[in-house]
Amino acid sequence: KMTNITRRVWEIISTDVSIRKDLSRKLINSRALAKYLIKTHNIQASLDSVISAIRRFESEEAFEENFRTIEQVLRGSNITTKTNISCLTLRENSSNAKYLYSMLCDDSFKASESLRIAKGSEFLKVIADTHDVPKIKRIFSQGVVIREDPNLAEIIVFLNEEAQQTRGVFARITNEIANKGINIVEVITCLPELLIFVKQADLVTCHDSLFRLCNKVS
Repeated sequence: KMTNITRRVWEIISTDVSIRKDLSRKLINSRALAKYLIKTHNIQASLDSVISAIRRFESEEAFEENFRTIEQVLRGSNITTKTNISCLTLRENSSNAKYLYSMLCDDSFKASESLRIAKGSEFLKVIADTHDVPKIKRIFSQGVVIREDPNLAEIIVFLNEEAQQTRGVFARITNEIANKGINIVEVITCLPELLIFVKQADLVTCHDSLFRLCNKVS
């Protein structure tokens, strides 16, 4: 059990840039951080065991090396962006396959470079150019669309083979965005592409953050 607690604490710290910076600069003590981790991440362990894991992390070279490895494999990754994107959340039902087929057979959608579809067990996401939203709503039956998120931007990070096989890469990217106070609306993985959707107003900050991560701009 102690091993599991240590691994959990190390995973959280190793993928959270702000915590790592605070630790390296001695801006936060182990006890305060342990209380924060237990409360925020619902860690089922005693305060002393979490403190012990934090202190071991601070002297653990393997995790420091892994952190550097993530930045190395991300170096030079291409990033592209699109604006004027909307995300429709639909309640999944037996008729949606028919509607999707109808939509994908439409020549105007075939030519679209922004159409993305993600299906869960209960919900379906259709992400497209904002000007296509009225047409999509007409294709699907009334009441199926339960949420619309307009004014989004899409950021695609192209990951090389090494980055795809490196533990912690996805967490490092999303943490970089979160540490800028940006909410990620949707994420789609279609390796080697990682597609991230944020509010259009956050695009410049988000892109700058990821560009610096992938190009080591200080």
